Amino acid sequence: MLGEVAFDEIDERHPVRRFEKIWRRGLNENGVFARSCFNPALYSSIIPWIVILEAMTREGEEDYLYRLCGTGFTSLVGRELTGQYIGAVVKSEAGRIMKRELSQTIQFRVPKYSETKLPLKDREFIKVYRGAFPVSSDGVHIDQVFAVVARTDCVVDTRTDCVVDIR
Repeated sequence: MLGEVAFDEIDERHPVRRFEKIWRRGLNENGVFARSCFNPALYSSIIPWIVILEAMTREGEEDYLYRLCGTGFTSLVGRELTGQYIGAVVKSEAGRIMKRELSQTIQFRVPKYSETKLPLKDREFIKVYRGAFPVSSDGVHIDQVFAVVARTDCVVDTRTDCVVDIR
């Protein structure tokens, strides 16, 4: 169901590939992407596919809070997940795999790319690429993940966004 995918296998017009350029150019001298350096106004074509996840401890276990979900992602999954926890929304093996992937993204400070079908009832037929990018709310400690999730065939108009050095 979930599987890592090589970055180069994802179409360069896909939101995951577009965000990777932004993330890479935004790394500070410590190799950390600070949330404060991201200006969403510059990237209107990929904002709908971004999900901000915050690492939390819930009921004694590591979990991830959907801090903010883009409108494209919300339409894709068929409901608003902002304010909910992955562990409460995705209770299957897929949820455990997702949390492990996010944990590794934070621990190793590198993006992870995967191809999967949405692990939600009545959405299992939707095939997506997911990029999980480590992010810091304070510019030092990695405590968030920007996940970019869109159908595998999704492409964005790259002419509308400014991919610039955002440091």
